[in-house]
Amino acid sequence: MRSHEVWLWLGVLGTVGSACGGTPGAAALSARATSASASAARAGSASAAPSAAPSPPARPSPAAAPAPQGIEQVVRREGAGHTADLLVVQGGFAFLGLQGRIVKVPIAGGVPVDLAPIPKSFTGSGQELFVDATGLYWAEAKRGVITVGQAGGVSKVLAAADGTVGHVVTDDTYAYWWTDAPHGPSVLHRAPKAGGTVEDFQTGDSVVLALAVDDTRLFWSGTSHGAHLPHEFFVASMPKAGGTPTRLPAKVDWVQRLVLEGEDIYAIMTRAEDVQARDATKVVRLTKAGDGLTVLAVAYGADNIVTDGKALYWAAPAPAATHVLPATEILKLPFGSGSAPTKLVEGRPFIVALALDTERLYWAEHDDETYAVLGCPK
Repeated sequence: MRSHEVWLWLGVLGTVGSACGGTPGAAALSARATSASASAARAGSASAAPSAAPSPPARPSPAAAPAPQGIEQVVRREGAGHTADLLVVQGGFAFLGLQGRIVKVPIAGGVPVDLAPIPKSFTGSGQELFVDATGLYWAEAKRGVITVGQAGGVSKVLAAADGTVGHVVTDDTYAYWWTDAPHGPSVLHRAPKAGGTVEDFQTGDSVVLALAVDDTRLFWSGTSHGAHLPHEFFVASMPKAGGTPTRLPAKVDWVQRLVLEGEDIYAIMTRAEDVQARDATKVVRLTKAGDGLTVLAVAYGADNIVTDGKALYWAAPAPAATHVLPATEILKLPFGSGSAPTKLVEGRPFIVALALDTERLYWAEHDDETYAVLGCPK
């Protein structure tokens, strides 16, 4: 632990109920930057890109908003400019992607352990941290796909790369990722998690924006490569062992995030030509066969979505949030409910990552002075 850091483990901050709910006490929150995600920038390099409004100037803020009743605080750190934009919860631990390192923290409280260094530019870049029983996997630009054991140690390069590397997903045997050529479409890759030969899969003319894997196939969202092409977004798939890419017939807009569950794909989708409109971003469902697109909810500004097989959870700015006094909320939509999403958490600072275990929902939040990882019953 570094001497200039202040870590706090505060345990249960309120009576745990069946839902988080509640309104925090009065506290000034940091101004939320409204920059587009990394995938928007990458889509823009391929065609007429959506662009975000300039970020408003941040204003000084006191410590992060207090936790409302029913929320447990896993860890909190004071220190301006530090964020926890990556978060995975597994086996009783939270794995955090901080500026300059990956840290492992016991959910029940304890001393954080540094697992591996990462570039300070890594957090907030849109890249993902993936954790399974064999270790941690992530991608670093101009270095490649990196892995380290859950106990830490010396990280190793699973596959070297010299340019932009997309985020990593894994199955029982392989790690999958993509790379972007300077003047060409994306290429998908896979390599054994234990190390070995890297296989390359051509995507056609796709610029890949997000990637997911199930038992048999890879799925990705993308846009067409080349400024001369029409601005077109799509979801595509191919067998995990490689093969011919197949575009799903459902017509989509810019898909920033996608998660798989059963025979369905759930995604955060934004209308590319008007990203700042209140109704531009939606949570949608389409089948893996691509034979239909259903809008489940309007989710202005959402950029995180997770599922536990029973419901979807996402974070988004509250409808009344402003650049001066932003407020983020987390919503839940049970599968097959046919109802509107319910609000689990409200009035929080900028929520940058979500994670789940069997019983609880966790999130990482930050303002100008503090970051914290908190959790509550699902």
